[in-house]
Order: sequence, then C-alpha cells, then structure tokens
Amino acid sequence: MMDTEAFREFKTGLSLLRDRHAEKALPHMRRAVELDKNNPYYMSYLGVVLARSEGKWGEAQRLCDSAVRMKRNQAQLYLNLAEVYAAAGRREDAREALESGLKFARRDV
Repeated sequence: MMDTEAFREFKTGLSLLRDRHAEKALPHMRRAVELDKNNPYYMSYLGVVLARSEGKWGEAQRLCDSAVRMKRNQAQLYLNLAEVYAAAGRREDAREALESGLKFARRDV
C-alpha cells in the first residue's frame, strides 16, 4: 500500500523541482524517502534534487544508481541518473546511462 504522506511529500517536492526550486524541494524529497525507503522514484528524485541544490554528486549518483538497480525497466530513472552525471560534468557517464536505459527500458524509447 502506498504511503499517502510520502506520496504527498514527493508530489510537493516534484512540483518545486519542476519550478526550478530544488533547494525548496529538498526537505520534501528527503521526507518522502524517510517515509518510504524502498521507493526507487523517491530515491532517484532525491538524487536529482541533491545534485541541483547542493552539488552532492556522489550521494546523488548513489541514490540514482540504487533506484535504477531496483527497477531496471523504468526509463525515468535512467534519465535522472544521466541528469546527475551531466550536472557533475560527466558527459560520457551520462551517455552510458542513457544507452543502458535504451537497453533495459525498451518500451519507453
């Protein structure tokens, strides 16, 4: 069963992230992950938010990598990982993440 409080926090954080307010999204994404530690989407977006707001590339990559390993067939998780790599200046790693996404998430090409 989905934790509704976690989902509310995630939606709020996602909205703030899309409005380019990563620093304001951070506490909401952290809370969503606290409430639902095994949700790969929450983990992945927390990684994106950490990269954008604080430049915590290592932690952001770890979260996004973990999310991809949990749900290999979800294209958005590869996009998030590639975004973190690109923001860190790791263009080749970003390209490889996208190529992996094409291989494992074929239905979302």
